[in-house]
Amino acid sequence: METFRWFASAQRAMMRAMDRFTLVPPDIDVQGPLLRFAVRDMAAFALRNGDLFQHWFRTPSGRQGIQGHQRLQRRRGKGYQAEVPVRCRVQCESYVCEIRGRIDGVQRDGDQVVIEEIKTTLLTFDRLPTNAIAVHLGQAKLYAWMYAEEHDLAQVTARLTYFHIETEKTHEISEVLDRAALKSFFFDVLTRCYAWQVRLLDWRATRDASLQTLAFPHAFRDGQRRLAGEVFRAVRDGAVLLAEAPTGIGKSLGVVFPALKAMGAHGLDSLFFLTAKGTGQAAAHHAVRQLYAVGLRLKSLVVNARDKTCFETEGSCDQSRCPFALGYYDRFRAAMEALFERDLLDRETLAEVARDHQVCPFELCMDMTPYVDFMIADYNYAFDPGAHLRRFFGEEKGETALLIDEAHNLVDRARSMFSASFEKRDVLAARRDLKQAAPSVARALAGLNRRLKAVHGELEAAGESQRVVQACDAKLVSGLERVGTALAVWKSEPAQTLFDEPLPEVLRELARFRRLCDFFQEEFVWVWQRFGRNLKVQILCLNPGPMLRRRLEMVRAATFFSATLAPFDYHQRLFGLDETARRLRLPSPFAAAQQYTVIADHISTRYRDRAQSLTALTALIAAVVGAKRGNYLVFFPSYQYLQQVLTPFQALCPEVDCVVQERAMDEAARLQFLETFTTDRPRSLVGFAVMGGVFGEGVDLVGERLIGVVVVGVGLPKICLERDLIRDHFGAGDGFHTAYRVPGFHKVLQTAGRVIRDEGDRGVVCLVDSRFTSPDYLAMVPSFWSLYRVNHTRVLEEGLREFWNRATLD
Repeated sequence: METFRWFASAQRAMMRAMDRFTLVPPDIDVQGPLLRFAVRDMAAFALRNGDLFQHWFRTPSGRQGIQGHQRLQRRRGKGYQAEVPVRCRVQCESYVCEIRGRIDGVQRDGDQVVIEEIKTTLLTFDRLPTNAIAVHLGQAKLYAWMYAEEHDLAQVTARLTYFHIETEKTHEISEVLDRAALKSFFFDVLTRCYAWQVRLLDWRATRDASLQTLAFPHAFRDGQRRLAGEVFRAVRDGAVLLAEAPTGIGKSLGVVFPALKAMGAHGLDSLFFLTAKGTGQAAAHHAVRQLYAVGLRLKSLVVNARDKTCFETEGSCDQSRCPFALGYYDRFRAAMEALFERDLLDRETLAEVARDHQVCPFELCMDMTPYVDFMIADYNYAFDPGAHLRRFFGEEKGETALLIDEAHNLVDRARSMFSASFEKRDVLAARRDLKQAAPSVARALAGLNRRLKAVHGELEAAGESQRVVQACDAKLVSGLERVGTALAVWKSEPAQTLFDEPLPEVLRELARFRRLCDFFQEEFVWVWQRFGRNLKVQILCLNPGPMLRRRLEMVRAATFFSATLAPFDYHQRLFGLDETARRLRLPSPFAAAQQYTVIADHISTRYRDRAQSLTALTALIAAVVGAKRGNYLVFFPSYQYLQQVLTPFQALCPEVDCVVQERAMDEAARLQFLETFTTDRPRSLVGFAVMGGVFGEGVDLVGERLIGVVVVGVGLPKICLERDLIRDHFGAGDGFHTAYRVPGFHKVLQTAGRVIRDEGDRGVVCLVDSRFTSPDYLAMVPSFWSLYRVNHTRVLEEGLREFWNRATLD
């Protein structure tokens, strides 16, 4: 197995000087830099070898694992103690190593002591990966020495027990070892981990020295200094901050800089910059580069999804054949060494190093996360139950802080993370696809389908097209577990490599659905929906607050920031925050006179009124565009409404160029759309787009590239069962506001925010709908907007003429 050059050198030196390891008695206070180790992490780092293997279909669910542990522990009987915490401290040179863990079970029978490590599995025991066994048994042996040392035992049995979830059979691997042998093994593993941790601690000293002298890279903008101060204090104090900072303040740099300063001054290990979209990732990346330019030393890692980093460009990832997965654990340490020589670890750097060392770039990225300072990642790496990084958001609170960008997006994203669905027809299709290649999986899918068919019959007999219940269906959950077990066993068989087709996607959905069953509580509902012969099953999360709170409890501090966090009460509740959360609302750095904000309340955009108001709406858009030659965006609540207005507008204004947002535009098409917004066009340009889409936020068309936005409608989400269930869950008072009004108005604010991007911009925002003048909407309007109301297109034309004349004089 390859090792680090520095690591190998340090290991040899340590092995020559084992006598410098001194066990520190529990009651003795020692000074020196502290190196913390978890037993599980020590075993994984030092003892892993061989190949990667796909695990999403092999791992028991969290509930299965806990229940499996408990069932086996109850069997052990008299003299057995479950969940035994252990801790020891070892001094080496100037460092103090603190090692902690929790033993699954200790069995004492006279002089005989057994230290047991329990692992639950869905595999038959003859198919357990040998490299996993080595790690698991090593973990038991580490615990065995710690327990033997604490209790002055000459000999201990280290026992690794695999517990099969379905059959409840066990497979045991035991080694009887004396304390001297266990000590040798323990310090061999510690030595391997120690070298890396020392280097990490030395690096953090370098990092903190640079942070101590780090200066802001330019003069603070209006409001940016106040934002930075509040973020610094929140991280320092271990608090949660909600910060509404309008466009133009420089939010990304305004939160990254103070959080890093607090990291260096107050013992923070790591920072996450969490984003919903690639534009947020780019902004964070740019902020870090600005700080690098003024002397920052920081290990910054950009975390991308597996499919965006994988070297396999065709077909699905198959780790059983991939050359970057085979032997990964024999090469990954050298790759980590190479990465640690660099500061900025973006996608290109990861790909370069991964290719050089023939390792999977995604897994290399995951293995580097504990050893970097700053991570730029999607929300799901912190909050999604199937994707979150367990090292940071697992069982123990860590010295980590979160910076959550465009936080208004987190509510709906979190709901989707904790919701899942699948359909009966997809289960049947997967059964047909796998009938020959994987008959055991096909039989399990057939069993699942029988339950779906039975429910479909119940609904049909009752004349119901849908049914909403407050509990999981136990029979369906059992069926899902059988599918998971069958798939796990099949994927461990050599014959499965003959199956060249990608596995049906529904199998992943079934695994995700099963996982979410463990989280089901009063904030969730279970939905059956019948469509002809088909049946759809859903778990819907109505309020993600309690689920987000679980993750937030695992970190020291969190800052939620966005240009649209009003109303604060709405976000505070749905983020799972209590009354101690701090709030900050900053004024716009731009003068109100830069933007002419007008409500056209004489036009109704309600669905029932659209045909009648189409002519007036078309004339209004023409009036806005006709007031000054330039580039404009018009946002609609749907593609259908967009198309209804596009044709008459083109007929009314043939002298105006139009560009249209299409459904499912790829990155090249989106870029082409934006590139048409140039400042040297001889004719006006109008971009027709959809609210809440890719052009609704995170787009910077500065200066004359965009001089006006028309927002058609209040942006209400489409009426659907999910939204109605959210409305009903929050009750008559807050239900509609929570499910429809606030999410819709967020889209309005984001689209309106495209116009004024810096102090030199001038532009128009026209809100079209009578509902904008109601108290519920006016209460959410930014305080720095100066609103004008018009009840006729002629009045709008006069206001536009006056605004543009004044802007010309300015």
